[in-house]
Amino acid sequence: MKKILSLCLFLLGLNCLEARIDWVNFNDAFALQKSSSKQIVMVIYGDTLDSKWKRLDGTTLKDPQVEEYLNTQVISVLFSGKGGREVEYKGVVYKNPEYTIWTPKEHSFSKYLKLEKFPAVVIFNAKGEVEAIKYSRFGPDSLLKWLKENR
Repeated sequence: MKKILSLCLFLLGLNCLEARIDWVNFNDAFALQKSSSKQIVMVIYGDTLDSKWKRLDGTTLKDPQVEEYLNTQVISVLFSGKGGREVEYKGVVYKNPEYTIWTPKEHSFSKYLKLEKFPAVVIFNAKGEVEAIKYSRFGPDSLLKWLKENR
């Protein structure tokens, strides 16, 4: 019994040591950007059950090099493209008035960005303008390469 308890505590400890991305609220990201001049990288997902999102979240975003880059080189934002959270961008408030947990509809900010599909990664340059958009299928190496090419 002690061995099982020790193993559980050990595994729990490993899970706690696992690196994480320091996600920032979209509205707060632009305030932070004014003082840091860093790019904003916004990861937008549509449905948490989507296999493309699971791959991105489960492998690419958990890669140590991706985590380090997103935590140190840019301001990282995680956003539900079908969620109910209000965001403000360039003085306009974007909402999802049709949002319900049971039948999520596309957020008006996702429509503003003219996203073709989810998940998507959007880079906002130091001036807060959309610099680039990348869609779904990419592993850690290709995401890092793309982020660095669009610095």
